[in-house]
Amino acid sequence: MSQIPILQPHFSKVQSRSRTYLDKGVTTKHQPHKPKKKSVLASERLEVRKASKGLLVGLLDELNTMESKEISDKVKLCGSKFSVITCGSHIVTRQPLFRCEHRLCPFCASRQSKDKLKKYLPKAVAFVRHSPVPVTPCHLVLTLTHREGETIRQAKKRLYDAFRKLIRRDFWEEHFAGGLYKIEATVDKNGLWHCHLHAVVFRKKFVKDLEQFRSEWLAVTGDSSVLRLDKLTDVRSGLVEVLKYITKPNDFEKYTVEHIRQLLELKGERMFGVFGEFSKFARKYTPSDNEMNELFERFDYAEGDCCPHCENPLFSVILSDSATIDFCRRLESMPKPKMNKIGHLKKE
Repeated sequence: MSQIPILQPHFSKVQSRSRTYLDKGVTTKHQPHKPKKKSVLASERLEVRKASKGLLVGLLDELNTMESKEISDKVKLCGSKFSVITCGSHIVTRQPLFRCEHRLCPFCASRQSKDKLKKYLPKAVAFVRHSPVPVTPCHLVLTLTHREGETIRQAKKRLYDAFRKLIRRDFWEEHFAGGLYKIEATVDKNGLWHCHLHAVVFRKKFVKDLEQFRSEWLAVTGDSSVLRLDKLTDVRSGLVEVLKYITKPNDFEKYTVEHIRQLLELKGERMFGVFGEFSKFARKYTPSDNEMNELFERFDYAEGDCCPHCENPLFSVILSDSATIDFCRRLESMPKPKMNKIGHLKKE
């Protein structure tokens, strides 16, 4: 079978936008303009995930327990081969032939993020539209201080408990109407766990005094007042921003076997959730088909359908991860067709 050049499937037309600091008036430091991040190519994303998977497998094998060996065998297969729907020039869908479904797997994390986005984005958009009190979506980051000898389970519990205390305080209930959160744990240069929380929160009252907000966070943590609050231009870009912390591969180069052992002990621990008034709304609200079609592109393409990019017929092919990376790179290096001002191909 001849090898087919393909592209990474396009999931969202909306790019994450640069964030604007919400409370510039209460800061003394100048907030410099951040240059726009260069979009990551499909081949680069696949290479990062494949390399991250290789490091994870090595650490699991080194741990050398029955559980780690079983997980390692499954992770090795995950993302190694894909069933691809393609026209020969574009990839429309790409599904792995085997999913390990493990939290640490970089390939499965990508699918989990898309599932969460499909479930909660329509409800978040509807909440902004239908909330009885006008709300503004914001991106909140809460950070804890590092502690020597603290395990990931202890750090996660300390962060989650502090967060639950924060959202029960009068200050929070006055300014926010719930949201969605994701807990992320990374390893710092000293090998200590750095646990922090990203959330899309729905602000119902402007936070005039950010220092008071920091004091509230310090009151529930006891030793940390570090947080960041940014207004979002739209709820979709904000939700994508939070959910990327599910898909982002761990930097396993910094991890030791002990770090992996502790991560495996997090099995069953909740790292993502919804809360507050938004949680009540999300349980009851069911988006219509029209709402789903407005927010998401069609992904139920099959052999014989027309490619949405070039209208050529689609067919299926099985490709390895290495073949996918090579052909993505080759296609990305080809010159793009020239477009006129209204977005149509120019006639030669």
